[in-house]
Formats: sequence, C-alpha cells, structure tokens
Amino acid sequence: MGACSVSLGACALDNTQVDYGPLDGPGLRETPPRSGLLYGAAVEASQLGEDAALAGAVARECAILVPEGALKWRALRPASDRFDFRGGDAIVRFASLHGQRVRGHTLVRHQALPDWFAASAGSGNASSLLAAHIETVCGHYAGQLQAWDVVNEVVDPRAAHGLRETPWWRLLGAGYIGTAFRTARAADPAAVLFLNDYGLEADGHAADAKRGLVLTLLRRLLDAGVPVQGLGLQSHLVVGDRFDSLIGFLEQVRGLGLRVAVTELDVSDVPVPGQPVSARDAAVATTYATFLQKVLAVPGLVREVLTWGLTDATTWLRSYRPRPDGLPTRPLPLDEALARKPAWAAIRTSLARADARYMIPSPRKQA
Repeated sequence: MGACSVSLGACALDNTQVDYGPLDGPGLRETPPRSGLLYGAAVEASQLGEDAALAGAVARECAILVPEGALKWRALRPASDRFDFRGGDAIVRFASLHGQRVRGHTLVRHQALPDWFAASAGSGNASSLLAAHIETVCGHYAGQLQAWDVVNEVVDPRAAHGLRETPWWRLLGAGYIGTAFRTARAADPAAVLFLNDYGLEADGHAADAKRGLVLTLLRRLLDAGVPVQGLGLQSHLVVGDRFDSLIGFLEQVRGLGLRVAVTELDVSDVPVPGQPVSARDAAVATTYATFLQKVLAVPGLVREVLTWGLTDATTWLRSYRPRPDGLPTRPLPLDEALARKPAWAAIRTSLARADARYMIPSPRKQA
C-alpha cells in the first residue's frame, strides 16, 4: 500500500478529533504483541477456497477465525441422521496452516435450524437430539477449537420470564441451557464455553434491561454448577451509539469470574448521510475506537476481538440492514477491494493501547 496515514479530522457526528495513524505495516494479528489480545473475523469456507486475495487478507490480518455459518445446525445437519463437517473442517485446516486459532459458533440457536427440524423434534426426543448433536460436533472438534458459543441469543426482555421462546425453550423449558453447557463440557473439556448475545453494549433502557437479565441468568447458571465460562458480546453497533454504561456491566461480569469476548463486531453507517465516503468511514472508525476503549478498559477481561467479516464485500449488513439511500454500507476494517480503512486503523490503535499487563482472570471454579 505504501506509507500513508489517516487523519480523520472532525467526526461527522460529534466533532471528535481522531487520528488513528498509518494504514501500512503488519496485519492486525500482529498487534499488540505484549498484551496477548487476539484480533480475528468471521469467515466462510467458500470465501477462503474461491477468493485467493481474500484468503490472503484473512491470513495476514487474523489471529483467530470463527465460522460464520458452517457450524450452525442448518449447515451441519442436512438430514436428521447425517452430519456435514466439510465447511468447518476447511476453516480449521486453513487456520492450522496459517497459525490461527478457531472459535466455534454456535451449538444452540433459535434460527438457522434445518428444514427437517420442525417435523422431527418433539418434547419426547428434543433432549436426546440436542445432546447427541453437541456430543457429535464438540467431539469432532475436541482439542481443535479455542472456545464455543454454546447458547446464542437466549435473553429476551419482552418475555415475562426473560428468556427467548425458542424451539428449544418450547420443547424443553429453560433447562436446555444448562444441558447444552454440561454436554459441551463433557465432549470437549478444553474449550472455553460462552453464552453469546447481542444488544448489551450501548446505553439506553432496552440495553439496561437486557444487561440485567443476562447477569441474572449467568448467576443462576453458575449457582447451579453449569460450566459457563464466558460472555460473548456480539456488538453489532451503529454510528452514534454511546457506551457509558458498559464498563460497570463488564465489571459485574468479571465479578462472576467470567471472561468476555467481542464475538461479532461491526459498525453500521446507516445514520450517516451518503456522501462523501470519507465522512462515513470517519464516523465508523470513531465508533470502533470509542467502543474498544470502553470494552478494553477492564483489565484482564477481554482476550478476543472478532469482527463479523473482514471486508465490506461480504458483510451481512448489506442485505439484512441496508442503507435507505441504496449505497453499500461500509461497516468493516477492509473495503470491497481489501484496502485498509480508518476502521482498521482504529482497531489497531485500540489494541495497541491495551494494558501490557492484560491477563485472563481465573475462571470461577465449576462443579
């Protein structure tokens, strides 16, 4: 790329002066060497196999990978009696070849279930179906993955009981959460086991309610001896979000003896007017920096920061949350041509400023 630097000037939304430094140099996986923080991204096996330039960028930038879809039920279970590990295995092989780690996503979720599930799963067999799935998948990857998002998107403040009324909840009640964690622990004793959810980062009444429910659920699981070891923050952010309440919440999570991972980070630029692109990129970068400053402020808590994709060309936000003006959204560290953006520099600088004494806290002892 040659030597260049990003001097963003005034942020389009709040007049914050930002200068995140050069866009050349080693990849994010090399920053920072002292703190041990890992940067990574969600990937698909097809992207790595069919796009050599993207595969090269993933190898250069990422120290840890997460399969975006390959380890969800729909991809893994083409039939009730069959597993398809080809996508997940390809990502694990790629990571091994490039000295990267892998986290698993996800063992239990209310979406991305295969078409056969609704007709085949009932109250009489749901428990054995869930356990057999987790035993098989975790057993297949035992010792190869750093962590698992065991249960995904489980809290819902709109429900009277505070839990999302998933197919698993309807068939098994709230006990399915503990079953999933215990089964995963037995099948893969080495992986760190996470509860993963969204909407926990920004200020506001909705997030306050959800943070409270997550803390209540985590305390209940730990008191019951359920081997939950961490909380994943999906962190699908929007330009203009504020995070003043986040540090207090993270301190409470640390007080439970748990670790935290930023598992699905991106920043939507929908609130920023369309042109110029530089203003949108500046606002996105400022949101990255503001968030990471908060989430990395609690010593020893976060060890992984993963964006949900590496390049704007593959972001889920273009189809799920498009800009109303029709312009392509730009939420990730690299643009469509794999060039580094201000967001890349903001992530690099945020990681580099993390405390060099950053250490993982001792997890709460599990029964």
